[in-house]
Amino acid sequence: MNLSVEVFITKLQISMTELDTSEYCS
Repeated sequence: MNLSVEVFITKLQISMTELDTSEYCS
C-alpha cells in the first residue's frame, strides 16, 4: 500500500474526528 495514501487517510480520519468532537462540545 502507498504510504502517502495511508497518511492521507489517517489525516482525513483525524480531521473528521475533530469535527465530531467540536460538534459534541458546542
